[in-house]
Amino acid sequence: MTLEAFATSPDLLAICERDGVIVAANRPAMIGRALVDAIDAAVWASGGRCEAQLDGAWHQVTVALDGDRRSIVATDITAKKAELDRLRRAEALLVDAQGVAHLGTWEWDPAMPTATWSNELYRIYGLTPETYTPTYEAYLAKVHPDDRAHVMAATEQVFTKHEPYSHDERIFRPDGSIRYLHTWAHAVLDETGKLARLIGVCQDITDRKLAEIALESSQKLEAVGRVAGGIAHDFNNILGVVLGHSSMLLRRATGDRDQKQLSEIISAVDRAGKLTAQLLAFARQGPVVRAPVQLDRTIAELVPLLTNMVGERIELVCEIVDEPVVIVGNATQIEQVVMNLAVNARDAMPDGGKLRIATAVDGDRAVLEVSDTGIGMTEEIRRQIFEPFFTTKPAGQGTGLGLATVYGIVKETGGSIAVTSEPGAGTTFAIAFPRS
Repeated sequence: MTLEAFATSPDLLAICERDGVIVAANRPAMIGRALVDAIDAAVWASGGRCEAQLDGAWHQVTVALDGDRRSIVATDITAKKAELDRLRRAEALLVDAQGVAHLGTWEWDPAMPTATWSNELYRIYGLTPETYTPTYEAYLAKVHPDDRAHVMAATEQVFTKHEPYSHDERIFRPDGSIRYLHTWAHAVLDETGKLARLIGVCQDITDRKLAEIALESSQKLEAVGRVAGGIAHDFNNILGVVLGHSSMLLRRATGDRDQKQLSEIISAVDRAGKLTAQLLAFARQGPVVRAPVQLDRTIAELVPLLTNMVGERIELVCEIVDEPVVIVGNATQIEQVVMNLAVNARDAMPDGGKLRIATAVDGDRAVLEVSDTGIGMTEEIRRQIFEPFFTTKPAGQGTGLGLATVYGIVKETGGSIAVTSEPGAGTTFAIAFPRS
């Protein structure tokens, strides 16, 4: 049987001499043509398979050695190659889209010990395929402990009842940072109705979540501020009456006992007045006069008071920049910021430690940094410290207004405040004020 008998075959069948010239083919028009230049040299010499362009079309070419001759089978793969290129481009676009939308995907065959993650999902978790194996147990270890129970319940639901789930969860990255994710997952069943695999999508919603938290905190601060301001004004009026009558009685009192008791009343009214002033400062309803404040001088003048306040067990270190650092604010409020942060630092070092107060200049910003070597705080506590009335101190030892007041003063001055802390590693408050 000659090769012409295969004229209807979609493949090119040919026999070539060693020099590559076709001597027989199922397509007579190909006889006499040379293929050697179109085919990979190593495949031509030893046989094998490669891709080659013949007459402008892509073919998969199989070369078999037959003495000095070569048997050729060439299959047109132009359409298949175009489809593969299209799929590669679509995959690349999908990867780009996942990156832009912060969407990662995963697939899990219950019969297999590990899931398959997309590159974007590894990026969201701060991991790499080379250093992390996505088993279910390894994934759960990344989930925030407070979210782990409902994540496990949702997974059990999709496993046993094949019901999809959609929820928010928090995960820890290797650097200790927390990311907020929204996760969807559903079951894929085989023809018998049994679970074949799970498919899920995770979206990193951290930026949106933090914005929501900031907005909620701002609204809460505003609402509490209005209430606190109203209470403080009314309470201030009452204190004024108490102080006036107590002072009048003290002037008339003759006995030591009466004078002592009235003095204690006046002292208590004074302390209540300071709390009222703090409430008004927090509510930003008190009269505030703003003027140029030399930050370095203000802190230097506070050093004696700070030294007495923190006590002998705490080393106070002040690192004041040599040049004058001037901001626009209220000197009393700036002192209150430093004192409140110093009090917090002192309370965080019950066994002693080091309190560092430093100033610096960063372009058009004046930086005030207050750090301690105390007990530090968790991420959960750090996110709440500026909320009014939030305190970790025992009952009766803190109003929960100190840091809220600091936050209000800094924002009112046009500044920003950042906090870094880890349990057992101390805390640092970095405040940046606009320079005058």
